[in-house]
Amino acid sequence: MSPSGGSICKACADGLSHFYTSGSEGKTYQHLTLEGIRQAASQGCKLCAYIKLWVEIEGCCKISPATFDFYISHSKEFLLISHRGIPTLAHEDILLERVDENTYETPPMPEASRLGQTTQSAHSQALARRWMHSCAASHDRCAYRLRTLSNLGSSQLPARLLDLRGAHSNRCIRVVHTETETIEGPYATLSHCWGKNPLIKLRKANLEQFSRRIEIKKLPKTFRDAIEVCGWYNFRYLWVDSLCIVQDSKADWDAESAAMKRIHSNGILNIAASSAVDSSGGLFQRRSPLLQIPLTLDIPKHGTCVLRRPIYAFSKSIKQGPLASRGWVLQEWLLAPRVLHFGEQLFWECPETLSCEAFPLGKADRSEMIGLYQFYPKSFISSLIPDSQLDPPTNKAEIYKAWRGVCREYSKRNLTVNSDRIVALAGIVDLFQSVLADTFITGHWKSTIIPDLCWVCEDERYTSDPRKFGKPNLSKKSVRPPEYGAPSWSWMSVNNEIHWQNGNSSQELAALCGPNRNRSHEELRSGGEGFDHGPWSASTREMETL
Repeated sequence: MSPSGGSICKACADGLSHFYTSGSEGKTYQHLTLEGIRQAASQGCKLCAYIKLWVEIEGCCKISPATFDFYISHSKEFLLISHRGIPTLAHEDILLERVDENTYETPPMPEASRLGQTTQSAHSQALARRWMHSCAASHDRCAYRLRTLSNLGSSQLPARLLDLRGAHSNRCIRVVHTETETIEGPYATLSHCWGKNPLIKLRKANLEQFSRRIEIKKLPKTFRDAIEVCGWYNFRYLWVDSLCIVQDSKADWDAESAAMKRIHSNGILNIAASSAVDSSGGLFQRRSPLLQIPLTLDIPKHGTCVLRRPIYAFSKSIKQGPLASRGWVLQEWLLAPRVLHFGEQLFWECPETLSCEAFPLGKADRSEMIGLYQFYPKSFISSLIPDSQLDPPTNKAEIYKAWRGVCREYSKRNLTVNSDRIVALAGIVDLFQSVLADTFITGHWKSTIIPDLCWVCEDERYTSDPRKFGKPNLSKKSVRPPEYGAPSWSWMSVNNEIHWQNGNSSQELAALCGPNRNRSHEELRSGGEGFDHGPWSASTREMETL
């Protein structure tokens, strides 16, 4: 049964009618100016009201003469509304997904008034709890890990945790030492950007004081919000790096940074402050409820058209948020059994599903979701963590391929201290090493070292621009940080996004061999007998074809 629709103006009706017109795929249809949008919205056009609200929130299109264009995708599944005349996926553009009205079922979304103005709303809290319950009750692998995380021994815990028991009654928390105190229940972890503002830290001088009491009012907003979220689930313990590692003790920092795999793998939930640039930004974001729910429109002569923002559009505040640019956070995200992202909407991520408030039932197959390839690695990485005897062994070739994906994602991210480049990835390295039983060599694996050396910086790849075909893109220069001496053959020696050239992965590029002491140095240099058939000459010829 089709849902009831809303009225639209003639300009919108003309543009949307091309969803139903053959031969009109992929074309742009001029719509109204900004003034026309405002006028039509005041006269009751639901789509124009939606565009007007979008413009006000995004702060784009401040020039009144700008014209909005409708662009219908070739598949007729998407409508792109752009005010620049060039259809792109920039944040100022509106991307809407068309839902087939013949098979449309009202999604389990509340009315806009119930959705709430922020991700702190009662609806958001209830949904976050429902995701956790469903994860534990319906996901076999998630439920297995959940049971193991409920009763950890001291050797499986971080050295310190924050005890939140007095958060509500006394408005204070304290640092607990897991070796000497009994930990009753699981703990959550917090991922956040430190930023440039002064941050409360655990130090040698305040360790004793913080072990007795930390007043909540002295904590930054992100920490206070994280304590509130722990309250949603009745979690008593929280791990926060700046308060659980003694920041001016090299010995403690070395010990805890080496234990990141254990710390983040054993936390029951990672709380990700995805949209905050520093600890003062908090978790909860304001949003317009009207932009979160589907649009149901009446198209004259064609019936009802249902449009909604795809999950890709909602995820921008996560994928392109400040937290996604930080190098340390990658392993926190990949190793955690489940993550609750705080962006424009809440996003829930666990090994078996990816959900948000607009798609509360989730998407199980992340690899098929447009624009969501950034979420796919966690699903694969989670399969490497032994959850039960039912999990079949993963093909090693796929694991090595996944490692390259991790390296590429990591290379996009920033580190405040360049010398952290290896240690900030150590938890993921430990995980891969335990599965591969291979030797880690500065960003590469011994078994695949030859093909792995074929990395290039993203800005040095050959451009696909037909006007510059075959010429390197020299708009940027790769940077080698002087304070970290990674060997030049390793991708870890550069501060650039890296990429492996496409090619036949089974092709033999080279072979490692020992020196032939029966041949002189002059023979090798001049290409003496047998040299043209040696492994290194083959390597040179074949690598030139990549």
